[in-house]
Amino acid sequence: MATPPSTSAPDVEVDHPEFTTEQLALDAETAIEHVHEELKGVTATETDEGIKFRTTDGSLIAILTGTHYEEPAVELHYRTAPPSDTATLKAARLWRALEPYAE
Repeated sequence: MATPPSTSAPDVEVDHPEFTTEQLALDAETAIEHVHEELKGVTATETDEGIKFRTTDGSLIAILTGTHYEEPAVELHYRTAPPSDTATLKAARLWRALEPYAE
């Protein structure tokens, strides 16, 4: 499980046209916990771009970003294309796990 940084992370623009973005009223640590509870075979890694969620085969399915990881306000960028791709289907499951926290 990725550990959110203790200081605020810079705003990072996520440039993935096959992804969509949702605002969450949730802190990063809680979001990561929900993802790991709901989805097996997904890893979370801290990067300069944000916390990246990948499948066991390495496919990027989502990125969690925010200016203050400790505050209940983060952005979830998750894969929506191609629709039949296994990573996209897993990203849809990830979104359903976090959708109750959408703003």
